[in-house]
Amino acid sequence: MADPLRLRIQQGLTAVLQSITPANGYAFDLSGPGQVARGRLLFGEGDPKTMVTMLEPPEPPEPTRDAPDQAPKAHPVWDLLLQGTTEYDHQNPTDPAYRLLADVQRRLSEERAKLGGPMPGEAFGIPTNELIGFSMSQGIVRPVERPVDAAFFWLPIRFSIVERYGQ
Repeated sequence: MADPLRLRIQQGLTAVLQSITPANGYAFDLSGPGQVARGRLLFGEGDPKTMVTMLEPPEPPEPTRDAPDQAPKAHPVWDLLLQGTTEYDHQNPTDPAYRLLADVQRRLSEERAKLGGPMPGEAFGIPTNELIGFSMSQGIVRPVERPVDAAFFWLPIRFSIVERYGQ
């Protein structure tokens, strides 16, 4: 049985974020082991200094009503929250997190450009007949509030997807 659509999107998003490297024109390198993770909430010793993880928001979304209750498919929106962490500058603690956020937003914008073209294709490794939209917020950068040398960002993102139930 194939992985569920939401997991496949996260796997594709992982690959997209891992392509953020200096060789590809970015300031950061997210290609190393553990630098892009799915479902990681806590970080600590032994983790890379610079990493991005993806999580669903802690509050469930409101139910959608764009398909009848017994419909075999629906067109919901699906929210994820990206969290990036990186070392910080002791004088200006959040500066590196702003740079990492900019790299992530740039790469996601490049991938979003693949949606809505005249020909069917793929974005985030998913066929565009299953992934029909993508948006992201401006992001939030904060210093860490515990005694570690790190700064972080949150970037809410949203996918518009076509889910086929029972397949």
